[in-house]
Amino acid sequence: MQTTQFFKLALFSGFLLHACLPLCQLYSQQELGVQKSADTSGVKPKLIKTQGSGEHDNIHAMLQDKKGDLWFATTGEGVYRYNGKGFVQYTQKDGLSSNTVYAMIEDSSGNIWFGTDKGASRYDGKSIASVPFTFDSQGRRFLVGQTLSNVPEATSEVYSIMQVKSGSLWFGTINGLYCYDGSKFSRLLDDVQLINTENLRLKKIQCMLQDRNGIIWLGSGLGETEGLLRFDGQSITTVKPKIDGWIRHILQDKAGTIWLSTRIQGIWRDNGDGFAKLTIQDDDVTKLLQANQAMMQDSKDNIWFGGSETQSTVQTTNGIWRYDGVKFKNFTVKDGLNGYSVWSLLEDSNGHIWIGTRNTGLTRFDGDRFETLSE
Repeated sequence: MQTTQFFKLALFSGFLLHACLPLCQLYSQQELGVQKSADTSGVKPKLIKTQGSGEHDNIHAMLQDKKGDLWFATTGEGVYRYNGKGFVQYTQKDGLSSNTVYAMIEDSSGNIWFGTDKGASRYDGKSIASVPFTFDSQGRRFLVGQTLSNVPEATSEVYSIMQVKSGSLWFGTINGLYCYDGSKFSRLLDDVQLINTENLRLKKIQCMLQDRNGIIWLGSGLGETEGLLRFDGQSITTVKPKIDGWIRHILQDKAGTIWLSTRIQGIWRDNGDGFAKLTIQDDDVTKLLQANQAMMQDSKDNIWFGGSETQSTVQTTNGIWRYDGVKFKNFTVKDGLNGYSVWSLLEDSNGHIWIGTRNTGLTRFDGDRFETLSE
């Protein structure tokens, strides 16, 4: 009798244990879900504006970091990080110098740098903080953040950022071009060994590139007239013949060709024998490519161009262009593009093309269709 009761008790206990397992598993999943939700409370399914930016604000720069996250810099909404599932927004309240962000790169140590209209900021993987730097007319170098009397700060507007092969970071600002060696800033034009026979000012450098031979190319921005500049490590000169006063983007493709997108003079390229304007038989296409604001090469060696809506005659047909070396393919809002005035382009590790437009618009192209990821 005792044996029978023992087996009944054992069976009943086993039943309870079996019945409780799903509940325990569910409880554990709910705990994990609560924890996950707590960690990602700021994640949104789409890029949503919260700072009151206008229709003329845009997504100005994009990058994919070493961890695989995508970053989008805007001219009014700060920056957004996308982890493949949703967007997290970072603004001044999170440490950014300003919500107007013109430039963005990831350095070799994994820090994300932001160039804003009120100086530079850096994300170290945990938090964002402003990185002020000071200078004087003598070119003296000061420690980052060191406070000195009667010394102006070159932190008003940072239009471009680049890391050169030596490891130093270059910042194109409204006050000139500055180099950061990891502890100190210095202004390039204050280098007494620099040869600058044309008395170039290097103000408002909008784009920079160090090519595979170590030559540094600089493009001046809005309101400046110096155009395309070349720095060989010793001397800095303008490129002749002068192409355009406003160079919007510089790219070196896998074959070594240097490409330029300009404000009003179209697309130019240099295969090693000097720059020449890109012209094709279709005059209409040439006209549409007159004004460009973004450029990139994808993993299939296509060159992509982002069109502008500054010319009223083309604003309804411009969009983006894909060039395979022979012919152009145009994509517009009729194909699902979010907007015409394109300011940034990026291909992610999955081969998707991301397009940043006016009105802080974001679209993703998977090769077949366009998907809008902004509201």
